[in-house]
Amino acid sequence: MHGQIDRLVGSRILVANAEARIPLLGALGLGGGYYGALPIEAALFVDAGLAWTRSDQSSLFDVRRQGVASAGAALRMNLFGFAVAELNYVKPFMRPDKGWYWQLNLTPGF
Repeated sequence: MHGQIDRLVGSRILVANAEARIPLLGALGLGGGYYGALPIEAALFVDAGLAWTRSDQSSLFDVRRQGVASAGAALRMNLFGFAVAELNYVKPFMRPDKGWYWQLNLTPGF
C-alpha cells in the first residue's frame, strides 16, 4: 500500500481528465428548460495523473514514476448554487486489489 500512496506525492504534477456530461432530466424531457425539473447531470469520465519530484526526473521527458488512472460514471446535482453533490461509481486501474466502488463528493458551487 505504501508504494501506491507514494505515486500521489510529489512537487510536480500532470493531470488529465476527459468527461462527457448530459443533463439527465432535460434529456429525458422531464420538466422545462435545459436541465429539466432538477439540475442533475449524468457523466462518464476517465482521469489520469502523475506526481513526481525532481529526483525522479533525469531529463524533460524521462520521469521514473508510474502514474495513476481511473474511470467511472457519475450523477451530479447542483444544490442551489451553494454546492455540487456528486455520486461516483469508479474503478482505479492501478490498484488491482480494488474493484469498482462508490464515492460521494460535495464541492463548492462556484
